[in-house]
Amino acid sequence: MLPVVEIPNLTKAEADQRAIDLGIDAPTIEIIRQADGLFTVRATYPGGTIIPEATASVPDSNAPFELNGLTREAADAEKAFFHDSGATVDIIAEPNGLFTARISPAQPPARVVPPPPPPVAAAASPPDLDGYVFCLDRIRTERRPGRDFDRTVSHYQAYFNRVPIPDISGMAVERQGPDDNGPTGVSQHRRIAAGVYPLFVHAGANGKYKTAGYAKPGQVGVRAWPCIAVEHTGDRSGVLIHCASGYLMSIGCINLTSNVANAQTDLLFSDSWKRVTALIDSIRSHLGADFPRGENAPLPKTSLVIRSHL
Repeated sequence: MLPVVEIPNLTKAEADQRAIDLGIDAPTIEIIRQADGLFTVRATYPGGTIIPEATASVPDSNAPFELNGLTREAADAEKAFFHDSGATVDIIAEPNGLFTARISPAQPPARVVPPPPPPVAAAASPPDLDGYVFCLDRIRTERRPGRDFDRTVSHYQAYFNRVPIPDISGMAVERQGPDDNGPTGVSQHRRIAAGVYPLFVHAGANGKYKTAGYAKPGQVGVRAWPCIAVEHTGDRSGVLIHCASGYLMSIGCINLTSNVANAQTDLLFSDSWKRVTALIDSIRSHLGADFPRGENAPLPKTSLVIRSHL
Protein backbone atom coordinates (compact mmCIF):
# COMPACT_ATOMS: atom_id res chain seq x y z
CA MET A 1 0.00 0.00 0.00
CA LEU A 2 1.33 3.43 -0.94
CA PRO A 3 1.81 6.01 1.86
CA VAL A 4 -1.18 8.38 2.04
CA VAL A 5 -1.81 11.54 4.07
CA GLU A 6 -5.33 12.95 4.34
CA ILE A 7 -6.18 16.38 5.78
CA PRO A 8 -9.96 16.72 6.25
CA ASN A 9 -12.44 19.49 7.05
CA LEU A 10 -10.85 22.31 5.04
CA THR A 11 -12.48 25.19 3.24
CA LYS A 12 -11.79 25.30 -0.50
CA ALA A 13 -9.21 28.06 -0.05
CA GLU A 14 -7.50 26.11 2.73
CA ALA A 15 -7.54 22.92 0.63
CA ASP A 16 -5.99 24.71 -2.35
CA GLN A 17 -3.21 26.13 -0.16
CA ARG A 18 -2.55 22.81 1.57
CA ALA A 19 -2.35 21.10 -1.82
CA ILE A 20 0.35 23.59 -2.81
CA ASP A 21 2.27 22.98 0.43
CA LEU A 22 2.12 19.19 0.17
CA GLY A 23 2.97 19.35 -3.53
CA ILE A 24 6.53 20.34 -2.63
CA ASP A 25 7.27 16.62 -2.16
CA ALA A 26 5.68 15.66 -5.54
CA PRO A 27 2.94 13.27 -4.41
CA THR A 28 -0.32 12.75 -6.28
CA ILE A 29 -2.74 15.34 -4.87
CA GLU A 30 -6.53 15.03 -4.77
CA ILE A 31 -9.00 17.57 -3.38
CA ILE A 32 -12.18 15.73 -2.37
CA ARG A 33 -15.46 17.44 -1.55
CA GLN A 34 -17.05 16.17 1.68
CA ALA A 35 -20.79 15.72 2.23
CA ASP A 36 -20.84 18.74 4.58
CA GLY A 37 -19.42 21.08 1.92
CA LEU A 38 -15.86 21.09 3.29
CA PHE A 39 -12.90 19.43 1.59
CA THR A 40 -10.26 16.76 2.20
CA VAL A 41 -6.80 16.92 0.65
CA ARG A 42 -5.36 13.47 -0.07
CA ALA A 43 -1.64 13.15 -0.91
CA THR A 44 -0.48 9.75 -2.20
CA TYR A 45 3.29 9.25 -2.12
CA PRO A 46 5.53 6.77 -3.98
CA GLY A 47 6.40 3.61 -2.09
CA GLY A 48 9.19 4.08 0.45
CA THR A 49 8.64 7.82 0.81
CA ILE A 50 9.24 9.35 4.25
CA ILE A 51 6.07 11.37 4.78
CA PRO A 52 6.69 14.64 6.67
CA GLU A 53 3.32 14.53 8.50
CA ALA A 54 4.01 10.99 9.73
CA THR A 55 7.73 11.25 10.21
CA ALA A 56 9.62 7.98 10.57
CA SER A 57 13.07 7.55 12.06
CA VAL A 58 16.01 7.16 9.71
CA PRO A 59 19.45 5.91 10.80
CA ASP A 60 21.42 9.07 10.05
CA SER A 61 18.91 11.26 11.91
CA ASN A 62 18.35 9.34 15.13
CA ALA A 63 21.35 7.13 15.90
CA PRO A 64 23.33 8.36 18.98
CA PHE A 65 26.87 9.50 18.28
CA GLU A 66 29.84 11.03 20.11
CA LEU A 67 32.14 14.00 19.49
CA ASN A 68 35.47 13.36 21.20
CA GLY A 69 38.52 15.38 22.19
CA LEU A 70 36.69 18.65 22.86
CA THR A 71 37.66 21.48 25.17
CA ARG A 72 35.05 22.29 27.79
CA GLU A 73 34.06 25.42 25.86
CA ALA A 74 33.69 23.45 22.61
CA ALA A 75 31.70 20.72 24.37
CA ASP A 76 29.32 23.28 25.86
CA ALA A 77 28.90 24.88 22.41
CA GLU A 78 28.01 21.52 20.86
CA LYS A 79 25.53 20.87 23.66
CA ALA A 80 23.78 24.20 23.04
CA PHE A 81 23.73 23.65 19.28
CA PHE A 82 22.25 20.14 19.32
CA HIS A 83 19.87 20.95 22.19
CA ASP A 84 17.96 23.30 19.85
CA SER A 85 17.05 20.33 17.66
CA GLY A 86 15.54 18.47 20.62
CA ALA A 87 18.52 16.15 21.15
CA THR A 88 19.74 14.97 24.57
CA VAL A 89 23.42 15.84 25.10
CA ASP A 90 25.67 14.52 27.89
CA ILE A 91 29.15 15.96 28.51
CA ILE A 92 31.64 13.33 29.68
CA ALA A 93 35.14 14.06 30.99
CA GLU A 94 38.01 12.20 29.30
CA PRO A 95 41.16 11.12 31.24
CA ASN A 96 43.30 13.63 29.29
CA GLY A 97 41.35 16.65 30.54
CA LEU A 98 39.28 16.97 27.37
CA PHE A 99 35.60 16.12 26.98
CA THR A 100 33.21 14.00 24.92
CA ALA A 101 29.75 15.19 23.89
CA ARG A 102 27.41 12.18 23.66
CA ILE A 103 24.43 13.18 21.50
CA SER A 104 21.13 11.29 21.27
CA PRO A 105 18.99 12.93 18.56
CA ALA A 106 15.30 13.34 19.31
CA GLN A 107 12.96 10.62 18.09
CA PRO A 108 10.35 12.31 15.88
CA PRO A 109 6.68 12.03 16.81
CA ALA A 110 4.83 9.07 15.28
CA ARG A 111 2.02 11.16 13.85
CA VAL A 112 1.28 14.81 13.29
CA VAL A 113 -2.19 16.26 12.64
CA PRO A 114 -1.58 19.34 10.46
CA PRO A 115 -3.32 22.59 11.44
CA PRO A 116 -5.19 24.81 8.99
CA PRO A 117 -2.82 26.53 6.54
CA PRO A 118 -1.95 30.22 6.84
CA PRO A 119 -4.57 32.53 5.31
CA VAL A 120 -2.12 34.26 2.96
CA ALA A 121 -0.06 32.21 0.53
CA ALA A 122 3.58 33.10 -0.06
CA ALA A 123 4.24 35.21 -3.14
CA ALA A 124 5.17 33.15 -6.16
CA SER A 125 6.53 36.04 -8.25
CA PRO A 126 10.27 36.09 -8.93
CA PRO A 127 12.33 38.82 -7.29
CA ASP A 128 13.25 41.80 -9.44
CA LEU A 129 16.85 40.69 -9.66
CA ASP A 130 18.96 38.94 -12.32
CA GLY A 131 21.51 36.19 -11.75
CA TYR A 132 21.06 33.26 -9.37
CA VAL A 133 18.55 34.16 -6.65
CA PHE A 134 17.63 31.96 -3.71
CA CYS A 135 14.31 33.36 -2.52
CA LEU A 136 12.93 32.74 0.97
CA ASP A 137 9.28 33.70 1.57
CA ARG A 138 8.51 33.70 5.32
CA ILE A 139 4.94 32.55 5.93
CA ARG A 140 4.48 31.83 9.66
CA THR A 141 6.02 31.32 13.08
CA GLU A 142 5.25 28.39 15.38
CA ARG A 143 6.35 26.85 18.66
CA ARG A 144 6.42 23.23 19.71
CA PRO A 145 5.15 22.55 23.24
CA GLY A 146 8.12 22.32 25.59
CA ARG A 147 10.40 24.53 23.45
CA ASP A 148 11.43 27.97 24.71
CA PHE A 149 11.56 29.73 21.32
CA ASP A 150 9.54 29.93 18.11
CA ARG A 151 10.77 28.88 14.72
CA THR A 152 10.05 30.79 11.50
CA VAL A 153 8.78 28.75 8.54
CA SER A 154 9.33 29.72 4.89
CA HIS A 155 8.87 28.52 1.36
CA TYR A 156 12.02 28.64 -0.76
CA GLN A 157 12.46 28.79 -4.53
CA ALA A 158 15.56 29.40 -6.61
CA TYR A 159 15.55 31.50 -9.79
CA PHE A 160 18.08 32.11 -12.54
CA ASN A 161 17.54 35.35 -14.42
CA ARG A 162 14.01 35.42 -12.96
CA VAL A 163 13.07 31.94 -14.23
CA PRO A 164 12.21 29.37 -11.50
CA ILE A 165 14.57 26.40 -11.13
CA PRO A 166 12.09 23.52 -10.58
CA ASP A 167 14.41 21.23 -8.59
CA ILE A 168 15.41 23.89 -6.03
CA SER A 169 12.28 24.48 -3.98
CA GLY A 170 10.96 23.41 -0.61
CA MET A 171 10.61 24.84 2.88
CA ALA A 172 13.00 26.20 5.48
CA VAL A 173 13.11 27.02 9.17
CA GLU A 174 14.92 29.77 11.09
CA ARG A 175 14.92 31.12 14.62
CA GLN A 176 12.25 33.43 16.01
CA GLY A 177 11.67 37.10 15.25
CA PRO A 178 11.69 39.96 15.25
CA ASP A 179 14.14 40.50 12.40
CA ASP A 180 17.42 41.73 13.85
CA ASN A 181 20.89 42.15 12.36
CA GLY A 182 22.14 44.10 15.38
CA PRO A 183 23.73 43.21 18.73
CA THR A 184 20.38 42.14 20.23
CA GLY A 185 19.89 39.77 17.32
CA VAL A 186 23.22 38.19 18.21
CA SER A 187 22.48 37.83 21.92
CA GLN A 188 18.86 36.69 21.47
CA HIS A 189 19.57 34.39 18.48
CA ARG A 190 16.94 36.06 16.32
CA ARG A 191 16.41 35.53 12.59
CA ILE A 192 18.21 37.90 10.23
CA ALA A 193 16.31 40.80 8.67
CA ALA A 194 14.32 40.46 5.47
CA GLY A 195 16.25 41.88 2.54
CA VAL A 196 18.84 41.06 -0.12
CA TYR A 197 22.19 39.47 0.74
CA PRO A 198 25.17 38.27 -1.30
CA LEU A 199 26.01 34.56 -1.08
CA PHE A 200 29.55 33.19 -0.64
CA VAL A 201 31.31 29.86 -0.67
CA HIS A 202 32.36 28.95 2.86
CA ALA A 203 35.11 27.05 4.61
CA GLY A 204 34.96 27.67 8.35
CA ALA A 205 38.12 27.56 10.42
CA ASN A 206 36.55 24.97 12.74
CA GLY A 207 35.93 22.58 9.84
CA LYS A 208 32.23 22.14 10.65
CA TYR A 209 30.79 23.63 7.45
CA LYS A 210 32.08 23.73 3.86
CA THR A 211 30.74 24.53 0.43
CA ALA A 212 33.31 22.18 -1.11
CA GLY A 213 34.90 19.15 0.51
CA TYR A 214 32.04 18.36 2.89
CA ALA A 215 31.62 14.83 4.26
CA LYS A 216 29.96 12.24 2.03
CA PRO A 217 27.62 10.51 2.55
CA GLY A 218 25.83 12.97 4.80
CA GLN A 219 25.50 11.91 8.45
CA VAL A 220 24.47 14.06 11.38
CA GLY A 221 27.44 12.83 13.43
CA VAL A 222 30.08 13.45 10.74
CA ARG A 223 31.41 16.90 9.83
CA ALA A 224 31.90 18.92 7.65
CA TRP A 225 28.29 19.65 6.64
CA PRO A 226 27.50 21.33 3.30
CA CYS A 227 26.59 25.01 3.37
CA ILE A 228 26.39 28.36 1.60
CA ALA A 229 27.39 31.54 3.47
CA VAL A 230 25.19 34.64 3.78
CA GLU A 231 27.21 37.86 4.03
CA HIS A 232 26.63 41.60 4.70
CA THR A 233 24.46 40.74 7.71
CA GLY A 234 25.44 43.64 9.98
CA ASP A 235 26.51 42.52 13.45
CA ARG A 236 25.55 38.93 12.63
CA SER A 237 28.37 36.61 11.59
CA GLY A 238 28.56 32.99 10.51
CA VAL A 239 25.07 33.03 8.96
CA LEU A 240 24.77 29.96 6.74
CA ILE A 241 22.26 28.00 4.71
CA HIS A 242 22.89 24.49 6.03
CA CYS A 243 21.31 21.12 6.81
CA ALA A 244 19.76 20.14 10.13
CA SER A 245 17.59 17.65 11.95
CA GLY A 246 14.89 17.77 14.60
CA TYR A 247 13.08 20.98 15.51
CA LEU A 248 15.85 23.21 14.12
CA MET A 249 19.64 23.70 14.36
CA SER A 250 20.23 27.42 14.23
CA ILE A 251 21.12 30.54 16.15
CA GLY A 252 20.54 32.65 13.03
CA CYS A 253 21.09 30.26 10.14
CA ILE A 254 18.63 28.85 7.58
CA ASN A 255 17.82 25.10 7.63
CA LEU A 256 16.37 23.57 4.46
CA THR A 257 13.69 20.88 4.58
CA SER A 258 10.65 19.45 2.86
CA ASN A 259 7.04 20.17 3.84
CA VAL A 260 6.60 21.55 7.38
CA ALA A 261 3.04 20.66 8.42
CA ASN A 262 3.17 22.30 11.86
CA ALA A 263 5.36 22.73 14.94
CA GLN A 264 5.51 18.97 15.50
CA THR A 265 7.18 18.30 12.13
CA ASP A 266 10.84 17.32 12.51
CA LEU A 267 13.52 17.95 9.91
CA LEU A 268 15.16 14.76 8.62
CA PHE A 269 18.91 15.17 8.25
CA SER A 270 19.16 13.04 5.09
CA ASP A 271 16.49 15.11 3.34
CA SER A 272 17.96 18.41 4.54
CA TRP A 273 21.48 17.38 3.46
CA LYS A 274 20.26 16.49 -0.03
CA ARG A 275 18.52 19.85 -0.36
CA VAL A 276 21.62 21.85 0.61
CA THR A 277 23.88 19.83 -1.69
CA ALA A 278 21.35 20.22 -4.51
CA LEU A 279 21.47 23.99 -4.00
CA ILE A 280 25.28 24.01 -4.12
CA ASP A 281 25.32 21.84 -7.26
CA SER A 282 22.68 24.03 -8.91
CA ILE A 283 24.63 27.23 -8.26
CA ARG A 284 27.81 25.57 -9.54
CA SER A 285 26.03 24.41 -12.69
CA HIS A 286 24.52 27.81 -13.45
CA LEU A 287 27.69 29.79 -12.75
CA GLY A 288 29.95 27.39 -14.64
CA ALA A 289 33.50 28.73 -14.90
CA ASP A 290 32.54 31.70 -12.68
CA PHE A 291 32.06 29.45 -9.66
CA PRO A 292 34.90 30.42 -7.28
CA ARG A 293 37.78 28.02 -6.76
CA GLY A 294 39.00 29.60 -3.53
CA GLU A 295 37.54 29.56 -0.02
CA ASN A 296 35.21 32.17 1.51
CA ALA A 297 34.82 33.94 -1.82
CA PRO A 298 31.73 35.68 -3.23
CA LEU A 299 29.49 33.80 -5.63
CA PRO A 300 29.15 36.15 -8.64
CA LYS A 301 25.62 37.48 -9.21
CA THR A 302 24.24 35.10 -6.57
CA SER A 303 21.89 36.44 -3.93
CA LEU A 304 19.59 35.51 -1.08
CA VAL A 305 16.29 37.39 -1.07
CA ILE A 306 14.16 37.16 2.09
CA ARG A 307 10.56 38.37 1.87
CA SER A 308 8.14 38.49 4.78
CA HIS A 309 4.47 37.49 4.62
CA LEU A 310 4.07 37.24 8.39
